[in-house]
Amino acid sequence: MPLYMCSKCGSVENTACGGYWRQQRDANYAEDFKPLCSACYPEIGKWHGDFPQRLAEGFVQSKDGFIYRQSEADGYFKHMGPFTPITLPETAPQS
Repeated sequence: MPLYMCSKCGSVENTACGGYWRQQRDANYAEDFKPLCSACYPEIGKWHGDFPQRLAEGFVQSKDGFIYRQSEADGYFKHMGPFTPITLPETAPQS
């Protein structure tokens, strides 16, 4: 499942766990769609616990908005590029 960064807290989230597809549909597939993680998405409101919550520091983002570890972007997922470095949202906790 693809990963994305929460637009509020900067966490790495999985599309299957964070309600991504529902959020995208509810946003009418807008180009400025800002997905939230399960903890920040009001319909869920808590971290799912399927994997530890962590910031997207060190990840890169493809043009479709999904995120990858740099090693993945340089290797197996190279064809998904170009990639840009992640910039955490201002509302993300400071590490």
